[in-house]
Amino acid sequence: MNQTIAHQQLMETLREFDPYIVPGSISLVDNPDNDGKPDIRLSILEQVWLLIRLEGDGYRIIHVEPADGSGKAEEIRRDFLGTRFEQMDMLLDTVSPLYREKFGRRLYKRLEAL
Repeated sequence: MNQTIAHQQLMETLREFDPYIVPGSISLVDNPDNDGKPDIRLSILEQVWLLIRLEGDGYRIIHVEPADGSGKAEEIRRDFLGTRFEQMDMLLDTVSPLYREKFGRRLYKRLEAL
């Protein structure tokens, strides 16, 4: 598959998380050392930037950077740097309580509307 098409498809898939992180913060970073698979950069609602490696068996946090100087970045670095997650939603649910809270609220509203 053409690498450009693969990157576009990956971005389309990742955009489903946009409402639960800092909107518009997702980007792909070329990584020639990872078989042409890009790394994923995004900012969670706790104002922490994550660089995530896309691997054959999931996602791995490879870099953590504070966006605002908060201590949350150090906590994530200490507890989750290098940790592998099978799915992106599992990663976000684990490292970001605000993701979990916002996702839960939106789910509740959808169920309430049924």
